[in-house]
Amino acid sequence: MAAIRNLSEAWENHTGLEIEEFIKETFGERVGCVRTAQNADGTANVVIGFKDEDDYNTWRSLSDSDKWGATGQQYIVTYDTLPSAEGSDTYTVTLILQTTPSTIQPTNDVKL
Repeated sequence: MAAIRNLSEAWENHTGLEIEEFIKETFGERVGCVRTAQNADGTANVVIGFKDEDDYNTWRSLSDSDKWGATGQQYIVTYDTLPSAEGSDTYTVTLILQTTPSTIQPTNDVKL
């Protein structure tokens, strides 16, 4: 049988394994903490999603080289780089959250 496509599809003709895979893909990783950062030369803004505040704090405590290496990647659920005009504080962000986070606080204190 084919994989489940969405939540409105009936599941009775799917195997338990197909249902398990769909649930894990759909609900497995959620963003509960969103932070923003700007790269060193000010030409890009990064929106970073973490599972929760604890993962963000652990990631933030890593060295700069570890944050973007394999060590840091285990704490990041999603991220996107957005171009920004140098010297400008104006840019557009479209962010889709799959859950209601307990905190969303923009910060500019993360070094990239």
